[in-house]
Amino acid sequence: VVAYHYCQADNTYTCLVPEFVHSVAALLCRAHQLTAYRELLLKEPHLQSMLSLRSCVQDPMAAFRRGILQPLVNLRK
Repeated sequence: VVAYHYCQADNTYTCLVPEFVHSVAALLCRAHQLTAYRELLLKEPHLQSMLSLRSCVQDPMAAFRRGILQPLVNLRK
């Protein structure tokens, strides 16, 4: 397990999709198994911007796809 997110019924903020995306991205960056992902984010400011809390709130699905899924798929190739 390299990332996890708890939704707590008594803490509405933890149940919001933007918070989930932002939290998972942060945990993936800290995972020692995914140093290539962290390095990619450090090199690519547009990815950092895509994963900002503001972007996650504006379009959480795009942030998840373009900031997490696509980079991980590309790193796997």
